[in-house]
Amino acid sequence: MTLRSIRSIAGAAALAFAALASSASAQTPATSSPPVAKLNPRTDTLHGDILVDPYHWLRDRNNPETIAYLEAENRYTETHLAHTKSLQEQLYREMVSHMKETDLSVPEFVDGYYY
Repeated sequence: MTLRSIRSIAGAAALAFAALASSASAQTPATSSPPVAKLNPRTDTLHGDILVDPYHWLRDRNNPETIAYLEAENRYTETHLAHTKSLQEQLYREMVSHMKETDLSVPEFVDGYYY
């Protein structure tokens, strides 16, 4: 990937975010509200400092409450960004068009040579 294609992708992404920000407030449903995660404080002590994490319960990926909360967040996001679906697809196609499908990794410079 060349610097030119990276700049092109960055420019497209910046335009997309600007478009999303300007149109999101005008076209999103006003009746729905985002899901709110419950507060379940967990207190840990690290090197004598007391740390309180009210969202520690979200780390448990197998917890049914965590899964339900994340699914609710995903539904909320999909609902509020539905009007940008064609723009999202257009941006995805633009970004993919600048990538070589044969690229497996970034070259690494070791001892004066790229591998």
